[in-house]
Amino acid sequence: MAVSPTDSGANILEEAYGYTFGYSDQAHLMGLLSISCLAIVIRCSVGAHPHSGMGKPPMFGDYEAQRHWMEVTVNLPVQDWYRNTTENDLQYWGLDYPPLTAYVSWGFGKIAQMVYPRLVELHSSRGEESEEGRIFMRWSVLACDVFLFFPCSLSFIRAIYPEGGARGRARRGAAWTFLLLSPPFILIDHGHFQYNCVAHALVLFSAAMFLKGSKGLPEMMGCVSFCLALLFKQMSLYFALAFFAFLLGRSLQTESTWPQRILRIVSLAIPVLLTFSLVLAPFLTSLESIGHVLHRVFPVKRGLFEDKVANFWCATHLLIKWKSLLPGTLGVRVAAATTSAALTPTVVHCGIRPTKESFLRALSGSALAFFLFSYQVHEKSILLPLLPLTPYFPSLPLTTTTLTLIATNSMYPLLRRDGLSTPYFAFQIALGLLLVGILTRGGGRDGRVVSRVVGAWGVGVGGTLAVGAVSLAHVLEAALPYLQHYYPKLNIFFGRYPDIGVYLYVLVGAGFFMITMGVLFLYDSYSLAVLCCGEEKVKKI
Repeated sequence: MAVSPTDSGANILEEAYGYTFGYSDQAHLMGLLSISCLAIVIRCSVGAHPHSGMGKPPMFGDYEAQRHWMEVTVNLPVQDWYRNTTENDLQYWGLDYPPLTAYVSWGFGKIAQMVYPRLVELHSSRGEESEEGRIFMRWSVLACDVFLFFPCSLSFIRAIYPEGGARGRARRGAAWTFLLLSPPFILIDHGHFQYNCVAHALVLFSAAMFLKGSKGLPEMMGCVSFCLALLFKQMSLYFALAFFAFLLGRSLQTESTWPQRILRIVSLAIPVLLTFSLVLAPFLTSLESIGHVLHRVFPVKRGLFEDKVANFWCATHLLIKWKSLLPGTLGVRVAAATTSAALTPTVVHCGIRPTKESFLRALSGSALAFFLFSYQVHEKSILLPLLPLTPYFPSLPLTTTTLTLIATNSMYPLLRRDGLSTPYFAFQIALGLLLVGILTRGGGRDGRVVSRVVGAWGVGVGGTLAVGAVSLAHVLEAALPYLQHYYPKLNIFFGRYPDIGVYLYVLVGAGFFMITMGVLFLYDSYSLAVLCCGEEKVKKI
């Protein structure tokens, strides 16, 4: 049986995958391998472009930060990694990620000492941007992607699409294709340069283990994997409440007696405590030592948001100067309150009804709430809400493609600064064509969550507006110099808002992300009301 264009729910990428590779098990395996090879080629092509801060002393950029951490970890004792010393100036890209990142940096640093020691020589390697060094760094992140992210993402896709037959294989193939070729993940890790793929892989593997639905070893492995994600990158906390609600709800509902429920919760807590203890062991020698780590990992003095990020605080900062109104810890408290309010319906609904759909929705909803409203958010953090949503492409083709297009657009100022405009536009054109293809094939059937709130027509309108908004942002920014030249009276406005060109991308991104958050908030609030009061009473209200 083949998935044909007439099959209900089949989308354009499923059909393309099926027609290209066929539907047998052997053909499906060949398809997965072919997509993997294509993904590697694209990553290498993007890696041939400049990286963040290239040729821009004295601080350079994230590439130099990752290289410097290798330098620090292989040359200094572990107790000094997070401490300001004469050999470790924390003002120059001091470690500000958890210890597992430091251990990975140490591992790659040791390899660098064997193959290209100049890359990690203490002090003298600062600003090292030789071709040999760049090749080593690019290959290090590619290795993490291929040997960690690829298999973990496939495990996650198999967990959300476990059905067999031709349709199941086509859906898994389409999800695998869209995830591995998703532009934001490639552009940030292999263009800008970071190791996000490690944390992403651990989060996806953890979710895959929990979705297996069986207690015991899979659940324990999931707990360990998510703890490692937290210990690699603290932004994995964006998912923590969703994981907690899902596991707590399932533990309470699947066990019949309270002793069994408590025993199951304790069995999950033990691997969590052991994982944290083992990874943090070198820093648990004193309160001062662990304090240095916490101070670096959770900086509260940097401000409400960093650079131009497409979230609520930055987008509205044009009118309301939040950084002045909410200084220091006041900003932390207000951000925590707004984030909690935004994610509560989605997370509570997941805890009460711990199903696969509610869990995946809670993962994206929780991460999106943190991105929009939490404290000290970077533009690159939009990868986190996209992570659990992107593999859901076969079920939500229009929603996932639209948000991917908007997310990529929201990072354009960063990517342009890094010299990545060419791959950015190539990816955006491909996404735009895919979006048009989905729209013309009637791809507006994006599930009951979206259709119940905005209607099936609303999804199509949103996709069309996304293409228009992204195009308009680029056109308007390109037109700004001409407006300043031919309409000098506007210079007063441009003088007051010198970054208005960058803010175009912020406003487009924040607008679409806020609408998405609103859809999730309304749907889960309605679902909770139905659970508490009954559907008839809610409809009367």
